[in-house]
Amino acid sequence: MRALFTNCFTHYVDDIIAGGQTEEETFKVYAQSKEIFREGGFNLKKFLTNSKPLQEQIDFQESQKVDSRTIQLTQRILSQTD
Repeated sequence: MRALFTNCFTHYVDDIIAGGQTEEETFKVYAQSKEIFREGGFNLKKFLTNSKPLQEQIDFQESQKVDSRTIQLTQRILSQTD
């Protein structure tokens, strides 16, 4: 899967330009890029696509991650007050 990522990836300053032949392939590139940069301590954000269904899928995925991070932070804070 990482080979797919490197084949579809261009980096310019703090922007990443990536794509794929299909929406499924492009979503994989999105997911792989998030994971690779997360491993390095970075949070990629502001993903844009001209495909409305793909953008909706990415936006939903991003909203789920925000919610899970908020829950984890809240749980840590609550466990420290016990």
